[in-house]
Amino acid sequence: KGDDRKQFEDALIQAYVDYPEMEGFIRTTIQRAQLGRAIPYLVKTYLENDDHYMRAGIATSIGHLGAPESLAPLLVFLKDDDDYVSGHAIKALGFLKDSGATKPLKAFKATLPPRDSRHREIDKTLVLCGVDADVDASIAQLQSDDFGDQNAAIFALGKAGGDQAINALTDFLKTTENTNMAWEAYKALLDHPSEDVARVMIERVVDGTLGYRQVSYNFVSKMKMSHAINW
Repeated sequence: KGDDRKQFEDALIQAYVDYPEMEGFIRTTIQRAQLGRAIPYLVKTYLENDDHYMRAGIATSIGHLGAPESLAPLLVFLKDDDDYVSGHAIKALGFLKDSGATKPLKAFKATLPPRDSRHREIDKTLVLCGVDADVDASIAQLQSDDFGDQNAAIFALGKAGGDQAINALTDFLKTTENTNMAWEAYKALLDHPSEDVARVMIERVVDGTLGYRQVSYNFVSKMKMSHAINW
């Protein structure tokens, strides 16, 4: 606190500048310390580095910092020539949940090839930034053969809530044969407890689609249903 905090921040930033071989470790500490004023130094490292893993990590850290200064560099990183880095910048914008990212994300999405996987990440991030999910389109997308499309639809419906979205998610969880997608639907439905949802979850545990050890940790506390507690 106070002067001690200021000294700690100064030392941390100086260490980031002086010890590039420890960039990842020091950046993680900057992120945990929520040191927003280190963002210009992170951006400088990003611009000077060709390592796409490091650039992606920097984008992620700037998003986790959640500072007002985070938005501008992430909108630049969004257009990185490396799709891997660009994808991490999209996810990082989702951490900010800043409506100021909405228009740039939509404009960038319009430039992408139709089957580019970043479409799905942008759709998720737009929902996090306050754009209402298209429930009808997301329900239709649940029937896609592409698991990435299904995952994006599950995410959007879980965030949208409402009877139509939750009923569609519950039906999907009841019928899907893909254990990974069942797990994603389970996680999305945890925030929408009801007797019907809890019953379907239990049925999918019993038939082996959802692993008992996966769900037992948070199922009862989230559902708050008498038969869930008995289970």
